[in-house]
Amino acid sequence: MKKMLVAMVAVSGLACASANAQLDRVLAVIESSTDVVMLLDADTGAPINLNWINIQADYPGTTNASKTPKGIIQVGNEIWISDQLRDGVYRYTVDENAPQVIGFIGGTGGGMDNVRGLCHLNGKVYVANSGTQNGAPGAAIVVIDVATATIEGSFPALDPFDVTPAPNGNLYVTDIAGDNVNEYTTSGTFVRTVHDSDGVTGVDFPQQIHRRANGNLLVAGFSAPIGVFEYDEVSGSQLNFWAVGNGNRGVWELGNGLYIYTSSQGVFTLDPATGATQSLIAGGFQYFGIVTFGPPPCGADFNGDGFVDFFDLDAFVECFEGGACPDGKTADFNDDGFIDFFDLDAFVEAFEAGC
Repeated sequence: MKKMLVAMVAVSGLACASANAQLDRVLAVIESSTDVVMLLDADTGAPINLNWINIQADYPGTTNASKTPKGIIQVGNEIWISDQLRDGVYRYTVDENAPQVIGFIGGTGGGMDNVRGLCHLNGKVYVANSGTQNGAPGAAIVVIDVATATIEGSFPALDPFDVTPAPNGNLYVTDIAGDNVNEYTTSGTFVRTVHDSDGVTGVDFPQQIHRRANGNLLVAGFSAPIGVFEYDEVSGSQLNFWAVGNGNRGVWELGNGLYIYTSSQGVFTLDPATGATQSLIAGGFQYFGIVTFGPPPCGADFNGDGFVDFFDLDAFVECFEGGACPDGKTADFNDDGFIDFFDLDAFVEAFEAGC
């Protein structure tokens, strides 16, 4: 079937598609004691810009103590940053030199309370929420429509602390009450407990969750046993544990194969082969997120490598037929909630147009 679909696209007259220049991808990290977003090299973790976004300077009306910026993601041409104490999400432009304030979603009466991590998938932003003030739903995932930047609903989730896309279009959510990693559909149906921890020998107070390039899940463990955990995505079994850090919050995989994690003491790299760590920056840090500078995101670049070519066609067809999808992508290309040949038509049209 896959060969037939690829052949159908080729017969349509498509010879090749235009390519983008390779985009500049960096790793952003939040330092919450000073409310600053820093930029790091996505391959090595080396600092690039230690004062890229200064939330305290941009929002001087409240004291430093009233803010705890937590999660950071890129949403198209914007940067969205969740704030646990301000009960909402900051929005900035994506600018390598001088990001500009766009606005703030939430706050007093704004429908969110005690928010944590967040992720972007198919035109929606999913925010981990805990409290009930401001009209918030309690332990739930709050759903924000990107086009209107307004809350469109929520669904219950077990004490969520972070949320990230699964390759099948669902969501992985860390649960600090049960010390588990759970899976939900984007409409709120509980699918399964990916990893069921006892909180004693396994992860306790799981914070950021990050899906590695090979599909394994990295989780930052905040409470004893403090460390970095690695789980099999399918079976949920614990593959590795590194007893490193102190109150760990964020975790990510670098391009050089090392892991990078944050704690109440700073940013550190971890060599998974030896367990050796190296301090990069001192401070109190939260979550990581990838930021891409350059042209606007291109839907036809389905595998996210910065080029539009037949590798994207191959990746889309595999995803369309129920196989593996690139991280954060689904075959619902037209975002109508269904996967059908309308999605194939939409992708082919975008693919032929190039970027």
